[in-house]
Amino acid sequence: MWTQYLVRTEKNPEIIYIGIRGGLSAGAGLYQSADNGESWDRIDMYSNVADLAVDPNNKDVIYSALTRWGYVRRSDDGGESWEFISPSGDDKWVYEIHAVTVDNNSQVFALTNIGLFKWEGGVTWSLVEGLQTEDLSSMAIDNSQEPSIYYVGTSGQGIFISGNNGATWESYNNGIENLNITRLKMNHTNPGNLFAGTKDGGVWMTALKENATYISIIKKPDIPFYIYPNPNNGTFNIVSYSDSALKGNLKIISLLGEVIYSDNNLEIDSNSTYELNINNVIPGNYILTFKSDKLIINRKVIFIK
Repeated sequence: MWTQYLVRTEKNPEIIYIGIRGGLSAGAGLYQSADNGESWDRIDMYSNVADLAVDPNNKDVIYSALTRWGYVRRSDDGGESWEFISPSGDDKWVYEIHAVTVDNNSQVFALTNIGLFKWEGGVTWSLVEGLQTEDLSSMAIDNSQEPSIYYVGTSGQGIFISGNNGATWESYNNGIENLNITRLKMNHTNPGNLFAGTKDGGVWMTALKENATYISIIKKPDIPFYIYPNPNNGTFNIVSYSDSALKGNLKIISLLGEVIYSDNNLEIDSNSTYELNINNVIPGNYILTFKSDKLIINRKVIFIK
């Protein structure tokens, strides 16, 4: 069996999920522990959990990838309920998910047997261009940078990297001798490192790449500030766990730079939820920006029908 775990929320770090890959007779499925691993409950009996990922902007939003039949599932309530958001590939059939990852704009990616897919909301996915489509094996995202840096491992050509949201990719092998990558992991020590497990070749390590477009002022602040549900139809909540009220200017901007909503005097009480309703929204990807005298927060929000 093979496992993958994550901590669900910063407010309740004792909540842990483990996905176990294998047949049902081997105990496969999704498990939850509410006491730091002392005891476990199997909350889902779907077999072959390939990967688990959590939205860095909302630790209650969890994604589970199953190795077979192309299933990705999403929970927006900390694992209490789930929905399928499985990718598909035009004239090809996605039958295996290798990994699921989420960047710091809440963008979800599924690494499949026919390529890397990006979730567009609902059950809609788009294929990320510029990568090999048949030999992708693993993916890791460095969310300490803005924008996030994507790393993708392949089964024969090593590691590829993108620092511009997947628009272009370049090799990032750095002298690695075995290009058959089976797994990618990273840590964020100073400096941070990328670890690559290889088939019959051990584990290799190289430094994480610093994004040249990184701007420190828009690095994610310490204050938890997230949006849910996301995607949504124009009605959503902004949640803040700040110990003091947040006062400032809120804008929602299209990718073409059009401001579709603005509130120059937004105030969110400490440790509270603020509901926002935008009428007649056009489906698509937008950037929500909150600015005050002390901080700038950027979040991606996806509007669907």
